[in-house]
Parts: sequence; structure tokens; C-alpha cells
Amino acid sequence: MPLELTRTSFRATLIALIVTTSVVAGGRLVFGIQNGLRNGFRMRWDNAWLITAYLVFMVISGFQVGRTGHLFRYIDGFSGKTYPGWEKDGLRVTELLFFETTGLWITLWSVKFSLLSLYKTLMAQVPLYTRLWWAVVVYCTIS
Repeated sequence: MPLELTRTSFRATLIALIVTTSVVAGGRLVFGIQNGLRNGFRMRWDNAWLITAYLVFMVISGFQVGRTGHLFRYIDGFSGKTYPGWEKDGLRVTELLFFETTGLWITLWSVKFSLLSLYKTLMAQVPLYTRLWWAVVVYCTIS
């Protein structure tokens, strides 16, 4: 029996991912801030990039949860169940997908820079690792 994607299961999955992301990012930030408090508080780059990634992801997730109805009504329209506002829902879905794609790339790069910043802090005392870190940064920037 194939699994069917419904509005309820889609929203439940989104909410589960929001909760999971909040727990992981929150835990990472708590440990980062506690470490910062012990060393004289100042915002580190890895925490700033992580906060950026988290905020962008939350905005994307909020749009997805809010537009779930439009998405599923629009998909139903392809099977012949069109309705008076079908074209308008299509425009809303297109806007969502455009924003979502851009937001996911911003989230991806923010997480990547957060991890690179964290690794830079961890490797600061070993010159070879620092040179390798710069090689990875150059590679990520070029790619």
C-alpha cells in the first residue's frame, strides 16, 4: 500500500522538522553562548551564522505551513478539480517555491559558514590545520 501525502501529514512533517531544528539549533546556541560567557561575552561568527540560518529556515517553514492549503488545492487542480481561484493559487505556489529555493540556499550557506567558523576556532592552534581550513574556505567560495 503506497503512502499518500495529505495536507495533515505534510503539515505534521513540517512542524516536526521545525521542532527538531529548534532543539538542535537551540542546544548548539546554548553551548556556544555558555562558552562565550566563560571567555568574556562576545558574539562569535559561528553563532551569528547559525542564528542567520535558523531565522531564514523559520521564515521558510512559516511560509510553507501557511501556504499548504494553496499548494494542495493547486495540485488537485491538475487532476481536473479546478475551481474559481485556481490561477491565483498557482501564483501563490510559484511565489512560495521561488522564495523557498532562495531561502534554502541562504540557509545552506549560512550553516556551512557557521561550521567553517566553528572549525576555525577549534583549529586555531595548529598551523597545518589552519592552512587546510583556508583551502576548504577557498574551495567552498569557488564552488
